[in-house]
Amino acid sequence: MLAAHSTYFSEYDRSAGATSLAPVAGDSVNQRRSFSNATKEDNTVKDFSYKLDADWQMTRFLRFDFGLHASQFDNKFTAFRSDSIEILRRDNQSWLYSAYLQNNWKIANFDLTLGLRGSKYEQTNELYYEPRASFNLQLIKNLQLKGAWGQYYQFVNRIANEDITQGARDFWLLADEDINPSFAEHRILGLNYENTNYVFSIETYQKDLKDLIEFSRCFVIAGNIPPSRRFMPVDNFFIGTGEAKGIELLLQKKRGALTGWLGYTLGKVDYNFPAINNGLTFPANHDRRHEVNLVAKYSWGVYTFAATWVFASGSPYTAPESQYYIPLLDGERYSYLHVSDKNANRLPDYHRLDLSASRRFSWGSWSTEVGLSIFNVYNHKNVWYRDYNLDTVPIAITDVLMLGFTPTLYIQMNLK
Repeated sequence: MLAAHSTYFSEYDRSAGATSLAPVAGDSVNQRRSFSNATKEDNTVKDFSYKLDADWQMTRFLRFDFGLHASQFDNKFTAFRSDSIEILRRDNQSWLYSAYLQNNWKIANFDLTLGLRGSKYEQTNELYYEPRASFNLQLIKNLQLKGAWGQYYQFVNRIANEDITQGARDFWLLADEDINPSFAEHRILGLNYENTNYVFSIETYQKDLKDLIEFSRCFVIAGNIPPSRRFMPVDNFFIGTGEAKGIELLLQKKRGALTGWLGYTLGKVDYNFPAINNGLTFPANHDRRHEVNLVAKYSWGVYTFAATWVFASGSPYTAPESQYYIPLLDGERYSYLHVSDKNANRLPDYHRLDLSASRRFSWGSWSTEVGLSIFNVYNHKNVWYRDYNLDTVPIAITDVLMLGFTPTLYIQMNLK
């Protein structure tokens, strides 16, 4: 039995330099876009969960797992412009009740697991069923064929929040009568070779995604989209679908003074929203074609040395490309902004090297470790997002960077 509580919160304040733009003119697809910049955003999600899990080993080859879960969610999100203009306010609470049953058969060199989870969500007053299955087949000694399939609902939705001048800052909202729970269907197939010292695995995956949500203050009314494909958003929410697919490779050394692993992922995540990007498919904000993780650890007596190198292809983003002004009769100027296609640009590739060294001590009943770690050793300037100052001509662009060279000295003490 388990009781748990978690709280997530995010605060964003960009009170200075708020920008307001009028509709875009001269778009190649006759799209009209208006933009207002939220300068304050607050998001909290509280979760109180209660779980009861049990299992029954019915025979040597058959086991049942079952359980009951209950979660209470409390979610708030507010977005303001210039401290006074409320762009969005959401305040929801809901209970989620779930029960699951899973059984596992082991017959000779074949291992099969089947399961079903049912959930009742208070906000929508509906039942959701999530079947799943997985298998493990021993082909020859040390070589296994693995596969899995499943359907999953998520009731705390991650909302993609596009701000073309200040990057993307996702936030979290509960599903309700306006926002459906997001849905994913997973398919995984792979081979795994493992002996005493090494592991090598290759795995492919494909995921169909539904009821994806994007919130944008950049409204798009595409005149050439057929009525059957138009979607009028609720509070600027747009609904779409997506697909994630890729292949993952892992090579690991498990034993000896030198251990570590090399992981590589070739992936692609595409979204499609009928009312965004003229209905054309575009890469998701977290689409990264290549990802590499290289980790090494060397133990020498009471000393331990470690190194980690990370590489990832640049994330996609939407950028304002140009703007111009038309004087009005009253002396004011009307601003027009032209932006790129949705996520048509890429930030520079991300990479960094982390190093650490530590020494173990033993004092009486205490085990102590003293160490030094350095994050981003060569201080590579990884770009988080690009900030655009629309008050200048041409538009001024500033790279907002992630954490650079950061040393940390630590002491860890454990009672034996």
